[in-house]
Amino acid sequence: MDYQVYEILLLFAIYSIAGWVIEVFLFILQNRGLQNRGVCYGPYLISFGFGALAVLYGLSYLERDFNLEPAVRFCAVFAIGTAAGLLLYLGSASFINGFCGSKVIRFKWYYPILAGFGALIVVFQVNPLLVALIRRIPSWMHMIFLLLYWTRVLPELVDGMRQMKKFKKKHTFHKTAE
Repeated sequence: MDYQVYEILLLFAIYSIAGWVIEVFLFILQNRGLQNRGVCYGPYLISFGFGALAVLYGLSYLERDFNLEPAVRFCAVFAIGTAAGLLLYLGSASFINGFCGSKVIRFKWYYPILAGFGALIVVFQVNPLLVALIRRIPSWMHMIFLLLYWTRVLPELVDGMRQMKKFKKKHTFHKTAE
């Protein structure tokens, strides 16, 4: 993977936004309601950005050290995506549940499998097109997008963590009062 730093940051931002869209869509299908998913108020889930980059770098590592046949490459992408999805889901769920002080996120067995299928789509369909598009757009436009993205994500992440702290205090108070 021969990406520039700004391309990695762009891919992270784009996959974070796409992950939020996918998560909201899945939640609408499950519960028939629109709800913002994630810690931030805006349309980004940073775990999807980390997951996409983990899959891309994991595959790059395997391809560098091993000569993968197409069928093995396909299975490797699915396995890396499932493993990354499982680790990120368990990690973010335990972080948020621990930070909130209650079980806000419950484990769903099929999310890591969906992550494996998502990895196949990202690696074989989306990422080649996205990288080609990124490389055609002038770098000053990348920088403007990244500046807007990061100036929105970081403060909203801090605000989301404050809201989780308030949630913890509110629920801890009610538990001790009972």
